Amino acid sequence: MLMKEARARTHQSFLQGSLILVASTAIVKIIGAIYKIPLNLILEGDGGGYFASAYDLYLPIYSLAMAGLPVAVSRMVAESVANKRYRDTRQIMRLARRAFLITGLLGLAAMLIAIYPYILITGRRDSIWALLVIAPSVLFCCIMSSYRGYYEGLRNMYPTAISSVIGALGKLILGLGFAVLIKSMCLSEFASKGTIFGKPVELDGSASPEALASIASMPYVAAGAIAGITVGTALGALFLVIRHRRVGDRITREELRLSPPAYPWQHNFKLLVTIAIPVVLGSLVTDIAGLVDATTVQNRLTSAVASDPELIRSMYGASLKEGLQDSAIPNFLYGCYKMYAYPIYNLVPAITAVM
Repeated sequence: MLMKEARARTHQSFLQGSLILVASTAIVKIIGAIYKIPLNLILEGDGGGYFASAYDLYLPIYSLAMAGLPVAVSRMVAESVANKRYRDTRQIMRLARRAFLITGLLGLAAMLIAIYPYILITGRRDSIWALLVIAPSVLFCCIMSSYRGYYEGLRNMYPTAISSVIGALGKLILGLGFAVLIKSMCLSEFASKGTIFGKPVELDGSASPEALASIASMPYVAAGAIAGITVGTALGALFLVIRHRRVGDRITREELRLSPPAYPWQHNFKLLVTIAIPVVLGSLVTDIAGLVDATTVQNRLTSAVASDPELIRSMYGASLKEGLQDSAIPNFLYGCYKMYAYPIYNLVPAITAVM
């Protein structure tokens, strides 16, 4: 009976686990495409710029908080199970939850602290709303990863796959829903009061009032779209917490009884950190380079428009949104780059990375 339970817990081979994750990643990417196509129509280039700016700061902090720990947890759990040290397996899970909670809170704090310097450097002051809304995602993702790393170490890829799909569906349904709702609210407020969230919209005669109102609403619409992502990660984390409490890891009492005593927690904690640090350092180099690239591109666009706005307008012509002021062109162009071109580039790496 014990052998059957053990086999049931670890029946997924490398190929089976990889196929499960590849399938879930493909589903998530399909949902993402369904999400991005109407989202781009709602946000257009200018709203996409605020959306992308929030992600540019979020991703390095998210990666730094996440890098290394899931790998270390899954490796340590797999090793302890292979050696039938099930008490260590449970202890690693407890350590992982605490470590991820601490790194999640530190990541959230770092995100909030970095917002103001970031918007000063990039010149995207209106992206502050999207940045504030996406910040809690760092904490929720860290909570998810403590469970994902644990179950991956147990060779059970279903919790990771299901939580990923839940997060993607939350992003699709809630993100689009919030974006459409907020845009409708903004335009209704403008039609009745001439304001967007209490702020008057400047009408300069260069475009229709509706076009100018749409531009003014974009920082809030982008924040609404980001809110769907934050709520989606929260739902994914909630699923894993509830699943763990109801289903558990299926380590039996008999396995725990026959298991040798766990190593001191300091031993497992030291091993967790030792495995995680090299991965964190490698990720840190890549993410800092990405953040530098993002801020450099935005600054260069701003400088190019400031030096010769007419040249930029002549280059892009009718592609620029009606009523777009010179100061808003860099954000519009950056949004087009990040929302249209970049997702296609990232498609293949996202599929291959799960292997």
